[in-house]
Amino acid sequence: MKTLPLLAAANVALAQFCEHQWEGKFARKADGVRARQDVAPPPLEIRPLIVSGPSSNRIDLIFFGDGYTEDEKDKFFADAMTLAVDVTDGQTFADVVPLMNFWAGFSPSVESGVGVGGKPLNTVYGLYRDGTELRGVYYDKPEVAHAACDSTDACDYPILLGNDPLYGGLGGEFTVVTASPINAPAIIRHELGHSIINVGEEYEGGYSYFGVNSARSTRSVPWKQWYTNPSGEPKIQRTNMPIQAYPWTLLNTTQKWSSTFTSAGIYDTYLLQFSVSGMTASSDLRVEVDGKDVGWQINPEIGVDRFIYNMKIDSKLSPGKHELSFTLLNKAIEGTAQLCNLEILEYGVAEEEFNFELEYHGLYPT
Repeated sequence: MKTLPLLAAANVALAQFCEHQWEGKFARKADGVRARQDVAPPPLEIRPLIVSGPSSNRIDLIFFGDGYTEDEKDKFFADAMTLAVDVTDGQTFADVVPLMNFWAGFSPSVESGVGVGGKPLNTVYGLYRDGTELRGVYYDKPEVAHAACDSTDACDYPILLGNDPLYGGLGGEFTVVTASPINAPAIIRHELGHSIINVGEEYEGGYSYFGVNSARSTRSVPWKQWYTNPSGEPKIQRTNMPIQAYPWTLLNTTQKWSSTFTSAGIYDTYLLQFSVSGMTASSDLRVEVDGKDVGWQINPEIGVDRFIYNMKIDSKLSPGKHELSFTLLNKAIEGTAQLCNLEILEYGVAEEEFNFELEYHGLYPT
């Protein structure tokens, strides 16, 4: 589904720095015109992953490993291959896969993993998280990454792959992704959109909407050729977001996290979307709307990684104030259980006012 952003200033301010903080120095583009720096490249062992032709007429993407020690070299190449295979499988890059090469370049790090609390470990490229929350992963040594890229013909777009099993990434000058088995495939697609295709954000509440996946007016929509009903201008799908927040807060069993919001009561159904991390079982957390348990169940494949849950509620919200709350029930996971983000989206009457078909192409406001 394509996005038509019609943003009010207040909504823009609300969502600043909400996900991967793709802005500032980290958003610079790897456009090939940067002057070479006088920094020695790290020692690199480069292996082909998926190669479709000579680098002279292909686009070369290379994974540079960070936080992988010498003993974890095999793990790095396996992690890189897993992502390369996933990216080239399916529809995302299907039309251009024959024009792409994927490589992996290993350099041993002294320490294993990704830094937290704004402090990188002793690693090749210095990947780190701002805090402990599972969101953006940043780099401390861009000059080393540039030197690594400059040292090989196999590098048009460098991807810094962090040795960490949990959610995280960044796009722009370098694509950054972790080795999260659940989240990395989606994150690398999203971040490559920033790094290669030069598009802005695509999630609700983002503030940097631009590129081929967004439009400011129905008069200039870049995806008109893909309209499901090309004979006529599709109507803007009717939807509303009465609440969105990015608490990034650790939950505790002594006090629930809650927030109130107001609904006009004029929509047919609604979606509760939220993400949590650090959970171990469905009995760890109770999620309620107006004191009623919505029946959240943990995805058993996730472990303690962050996961975004979408719960479609086939009833309308009544006019007036409502409460959304999250109550931690397992004291043993205090200090790791975290509420990351949340939102509610209200929808107009199905089919008449909002089309839920996954392959329907039209106009969706945000």
